[in-house]
Amino acid sequence: MKKLVFILLLAPFAAYAQPSASAIFKALGSGDATALSAYMDSSVEITLLDMEDYLDKAEATQVLKKFFAKYKPTGFDAMHEGQSKAGGLHYSIGELKTAQNTYRVYLLLGTAGNRYVIQQIRITRE
Repeated sequence: MKKLVFILLLAPFAAYAQPSASAIFKALGSGDATALSAYMDSSVEITLLDMEDYLDKAEATQVLKKFFAKYKPTGFDAMHEGQSKAGGLHYSIGELKTAQNTYRVYLLLGTAGNRYVIQQIRITRE
């Protein structure tokens, strides 16, 4: 009975739990553009080395697949995360490690329900 009361007291707080970006970080670190696309908004602003464009989800996925094929990721380390003052946007800055180089990754994430959606992704050389 005590466990049931405890669970019922915590239930309202679970509804307000923050979404997690860990699945996005995992997809980046493994170079899985298909898994990453599951977290993309319908259109994404993408900066990839010298290319900058506003692409729909399918096009952005193809661009990332080509990048990951050329520069095979060996891991991703999130360095900094934060939230906009208004609370509607989340950002993450990290390092994408590949056999050739390390790249700086900037993600701008919105929320859809209880999960993050990628609105902007920038990958630049360190």
